[in-house]
Amino acid sequence: MLKLNSNIVLDYFANVLPKKTAKLPLSELDNAVEKAVKCAQKNDKKGLQSAMELIGRLMTYRK
Repeated sequence: MLKLNSNIVLDYFANVLPKKTAKLPLSELDNAVEKAVKCAQKNDKKGLQSAMELIGRLMTYRK
């Protein structure tokens, strides 16, 4: 498994996972975090880099 930023891991376990288990809709940021975790688990460096860039863009424009 590839290394993930600790904030991404925390966001996944605190926000994304509870929403998925409750079958609630995920936001764009939640989807990006989920994809980053999946890419890290599959050792997909290119996919992880893309997901991390997307998370950065979403966080920049987040209000």
